[in-house]
Amino acid sequence: MKKKTLFIAICALLIIAALIILPSALRGYTVNKADKASELSVPAPFALYSGKDIGFSFLYPEECRAGWEDDSACIYYGDGKLLVSRTDKKGMSPEKYFKSCDKLMLSMFQTVESTPIQEVPVGGKTLYLTRYKVGTGDGTMIIDRYLELYRSFYLQYTAMSPEANALNTPVYYAIDTLRVSDGAYQGAFSEKTELHKNEEAGIFLRLPAMLTTEELTVGFISRGENCVILAVSCDRDDNGNAIYNRQDFIDRAAENPDFVAGYLGAESAVFSEGRETQLAGRSFYCYPMTMTAGGREFSGQVCLANADETGVYLLCYGVRDGSPAETELTALCQESLESISFD
Repeated sequence: MKKKTLFIAICALLIIAALIILPSALRGYTVNKADKASELSVPAPFALYSGKDIGFSFLYPEECRAGWEDDSACIYYGDGKLLVSRTDKKGMSPEKYFKSCDKLMLSMFQTVESTPIQEVPVGGKTLYLTRYKVGTGDGTMIIDRYLELYRSFYLQYTAMSPEANALNTPVYYAIDTLRVSDGAYQGAFSEKTELHKNEEAGIFLRLPAMLTTEELTVGFISRGENCVILAVSCDRDDNGNAIYNRQDFIDRAAENPDFVAGYLGAESAVFSEGRETQLAGRSFYCYPMTMTAGGREFSGQVCLANADETGVYLLCYGVRDGSPAETELTALCQESLESISFD
């Protein structure tokens, strides 16, 4: 009986000792609960990152450039960048995750220093962090790896910069505002379209539901943070002068760089040589276009066709360069133009 009691006591002491020497993250970890937020607004001065089938959306400072890199959302901030990604996999833990990260860092860099796993609360979430100081051919770099656990998936944030804490601002905003529910934010990327009919202008087309669409006397304009779509019938310019046909419109645009920009509410719009295409049984000439709005560059195209009598049908779109889901958004805008029909 004494031996059994002694054995139990020794086991208890060993367990206590293990708990003392192991980092706190290894004694137990927090699995976050997915939120069910919807239709959240995007306040200034922030921009929304969302994309097709990426499983999350978040806010970032609007002065930053955004993109998609290494299967991750990417925010460029000064000399550094933040990568955000989601992995649909059950059973991840801080120990397993950072053990894999350690191996990755050792295989990629000449020298690697790392901190113990730290528990980091942000808002109502709990994350786990390890900071790596790695040696490269050009010097050293700081890489902060954050892990955000959920029951059936996990999120990882990778902040890379020459100096420690240089990316604290975008990292904090990304973590605090990231939502995993579909449609969490107003204007989030969606392939859903809605049919719009303008009886007076005789224009019918499907426009992306994520954009704000305004019906005009002469057609429609749809706007979002990262794109604009215009579909109108034009027989007069802003000064009331008659527009006779497509060539007349092109001549005026060539003479006045602000002519097309005025229709889009942009600072400038320039287009290059076009090609003929058929839309809704009409002959359109479509011209690659670049425009500037709010100090940002957009790329798209302008399409023109003669109206039944005088005037033209003007279709155009612009997608912000480097915006999240730029390729998918461009394709969606193109599909909107191709859906047009005329009464």
